[in-house]
Amino acid sequence: MKNVLQYTILGLLNNHSLTGYEIYKSFSEVIGEIWNAKHSQIYNELKKLLQSEHIYISNIDETSKVTKKIYSITGFRKNNTISLD
Repeated sequence: MKNVLQYTILGLLNNHSLTGYEIYKSFSEVIGEIWNAKHSQIYNELKKLLQSEHIYISNIDETSKVTKKIYSITGFRKNNTISLD
């Protein structure tokens, strides 16, 4: 299967905006027993999804020691069939 991790990330973001860590945590809790994805894999796919404009950074939270990027699925993608080809 091609881009399964990207589709999984988009599915998580379809419900609400999340940080990269929240995506990792949700992925681990929901699918972790079946399929384990590393932080680096998730962030690499987030980068690809940003470049292809399937997602965007809706906010950057700099209130804590670590800067948190909040990822959102684009409105167009949310309302239409998604093709990652």
